[in-house]
Amino acid sequence: MKEDNINVLDKLAEHEELIGKLYEAYANVFPELNELWNPLSKDEHQHATWIKELDLQASSNSRLFINKHRFKIAAINTSLEYIQKEIDRVSLSPIPIIEALSIAFYIEQSLIESRLFEVFETDSVELKHLLQKLNNETVNHRAKVREALDSQRKAL
Repeated sequence: MKEDNINVLDKLAEHEELIGKLYEAYANVFPELNELWNPLSKDEHQHATWIKELDLQASSNSRLFINKHRFKIAAINTSLEYIQKEIDRVSLSPIPIIEALSIAFYIEQSLIESRLFEVFETDSVELKHLLQKLNNETVNHRAKVREALDSQRKAL
């Protein structure tokens, strides 16, 4: 596998880890929603592990390719900066719960709209399954955050 692909996978794993850290920060600020934030955070860390598995499997099999026309590392870097700023901001000064849920929804929605996990091309059934699993979990996260956001809005 090309070194460029490994760098992309490293960035994607870092992205998932950072999303997990944001959800951990939200769990600290909004303990009343720990049943949402803690599983989401754990899942994001698991996603990072899965992406690292992609890296290992693809390195040994050389069957994973990244469509460079659809993937822009600059977009991931921008997202990493945004998420880190949100972690710093919520750590310094708590934000309204609706805002935190809106940010989480935006992040999950952005991952889906960008079809991030569709930038990979592979002939490996195992890798295709793992990529589909990552996508399905992101869709599931969006639904859970949306439900909590709707619930909080109704409570106002």
